[in-house]
Amino acid sequence: MIRLVMQGSLVLMLAIGLIFQGVTLWDTWQAPANAPVAVAQAKSRSANQSGGEPRSYVAPKLETHQQTLARPLFVDGRRPPQPKPVVATQPIVKQPPPPPMVTLDRYRLLGVHVDSSVRRVLIETPSGVQTWVMQGGKIDEWTVTTVEDDRAQLSLRDRSGELRLYPKGIGG
Repeated sequence: MIRLVMQGSLVLMLAIGLIFQGVTLWDTWQAPANAPVAVAQAKSRSANQSGGEPRSYVAPKLETHQQTLARPLFVDGRRPPQPKPVVATQPIVKQPPPPPMVTLDRYRLLGVHVDSSVRRVLIETPSGVQTWVMQGGKIDEWTVTTVEDDRAQLSLRDRSGELRLYPKGIGG
């Protein structure tokens, strides 16, 4: 019971305190309480620093602005500088890059089939694809020109190369 009375009186005192504070601060929300004092302090501070009245702005002499006198800003004759004319030249034509150098180093001859009417070879390309190619046929850009028992001759434009089924010295 005593505890309940103590809590009630505490709540009552808090409510009275809030009401009192609200009444005393009622008109201060409209304007800062020290506004007239702050203005007076600012005036006295500026007067003390400048030695009396606040200083006014003094414009520089007109002779210091020679470019402005020579070319006034708001005159019809004042125009931005004109760009230099561009001299037309022949367009630069970029040459296409030469085709990459294709060599037979990464091609492998895996098999040869020769009989009375057909000559063909089994070739593995650099990408790992294995393809049977007839004599005279093409693989990638290469043309199979001749097929023998253990080798094939290939040509590409002005170059030629040979693929062997076995390394040199082994086989035929």
